Formats: sequence, structure tokens, C-alpha cells
Amino acid sequence: DRLMPRWVHAVWRAGGERWRAPRGMAVFAGWWSGVRQWRRAARFARAVRAATRRHGPWDIVIATDIFALAAGLAAGGPGSFRVYDATEIPDLRQRTAPALRQIPAPVRWVFRQWEHAYVRDAGLVLATSHALARYLRRRYRRHGTAPVLAVRNAASDNRDGLPAAPAPGLRARLGLP
Repeated sequence: DRLMPRWVHAVWRAGGERWRAPRGMAVFAGWWSGVRQWRRAARFARAVRAATRRHGPWDIVIATDIFALAAGLAAGGPGSFRVYDATEIPDLRQRTAPALRQIPAPVRWVFRQWEHAYVRDAGLVLATSHALARYLRRRYRRHGTAPVLAVRNAASDNRDGLPAAPAPGLRARLGLP
């Protein structure tokens, strides 16, 4: 799985935080990071595809990041319910990690194709905030009819610090059997 020789990793680690890539090397860092993520996603998808062949398609498939969408496509069958739980912005150019922002367009295109295919088959897209839900609605308006919902991660507490009365479960609120 190594894309760079061991001596390059050793030099990189030896320099610590002070060592910076020479001018012009950022392009290669983007390619390296992108191809590395691509290979990891493909390897994960192959493992999930093998498990799916052994055990049959999954009933519910939940992918939580753009890098997991290929595995989500491999896990589902014709009757599977797919959910995209978008915990981060799927556009790699807007991520906080510099190596992800520098992934070149040809590599980003592969992730974008996986995203289109997954969202087209998804029954539901979840977002962690209303702003992200609006962003995803604009991004996916042409690619599918899946509803985009903003959900909270935790229930609110009442004044006594005890959990509030149990709300209807997520399955009941979404109308799932």
C-alpha cells in the first residue's frame, strides 16, 4: 500500500513540524493524498463486496463520509435502504485538511461519481445542521429525490438535568417499518 518509498517517510518524520515540502511539491502531496484515499476506499469497497457475496445484501446501508460511499454501493442490493449521513461537507475543496483540499480534479472526479451514484439510490440524506442540509439540497437537487433532513445528535435535557421524555424513534419519525 506504500505509494512513497520508506526513505521519504523517514525524512518526512525526521523533520517534524518544522520540515516543509519544497516549493511546488504541494501538487504531489495532493495527488499522493488523493490516490491514497482512493485506494483505501476501493479496498474497503472490495472487502464489503466480499462480505455481501457471502452473507447477502444488507437491509439498511448507512455511509457517513464521501470516502465510504463506494463501500455503501457495494453493500446494498436492489431492496436495500441507503442512508447518507453527511457529517462533513462532501466537496473536498472545502475540507479543513490541506491535503484533502489539494486533491486534483481527476481524483476528485472519482469520489464525485461515487457520490452521485449513492445519492441517486439513497432513500434519505441526513445532515448535522440546517446549513449543511440546505447546502446538500442545492448540491443534490438534480441527482435524486431523497429527502435531506437535519438531525440533532443528542436529545435535550429538561431543567432537572434528567433526560427528557423519550421522543418517537427515528424510524417512526421517518415513517420506516
